[in-house]
Amino acid sequence: MSDPTRPLDADAGADEIEADIAATRARLAESVDALAGKLDVKAQAKDKVADVKATASEKVAEVRTTAQEKLVGAKVAAQEKIADLRSTASSKVAEVKATAQEKIGHGETATSTGTPTGIPTTPVTVAGPTTTTTSGPSRAAGPVPGGPAEKVVALSQQVLTRVRALPVAAQVAAAAGPLLAVVVLLERRRKA
Repeated sequence: MSDPTRPLDADAGADEIEADIAATRARLAESVDALAGKLDVKAQAKDKVADVKATASEKVAEVRTTAQEKLVGAKVAAQEKIADLRSTASSKVAEVKATAQEKIGHGETATSTGTPTGIPTTPVTVAGPTTTTTSGPSRAAGPVPGGPAEKVVALSQQVLTRVRALPVAAQVAAAAGPLLAVVVLLERRRKA
């Protein structure tokens, strides 16, 4: 085949001329195809759309993966925070309950007779005929059945039951308020 940039010699043969024509046609066909590709706006738009779709799909996959990782991290952090709040709430409730029971215990201290109500445990002899009477039932020292101590314990248990049904943040607030009120009321009663 001859060089396409160099003109044919005057004494070139028919085969050489035909080969030159075929090479020129091939170059022209390539040039026409390239021009047609540049002028085919519809095909270029389809290619561009396909590229944008592929890029968008990759971005969506990246965002989804990142969001899932963040969600898992947030879930773990929230569970840890809830566990901390529950622990804090439980310790505060136990602390308030212990304080309330301590205050109740101070309100029912034993008197000199050895009972919380001041009722003697031994029979008392009354002057007069030879009758012996007791001024109350004989029982061991301790909280009075159905007395304030048992009422506060029952109230504390009711409060704890209700508090456990609340969200953690509300548990702390709900448990501390009523129990502190009980402690204050018992302190006032003891001072009165």
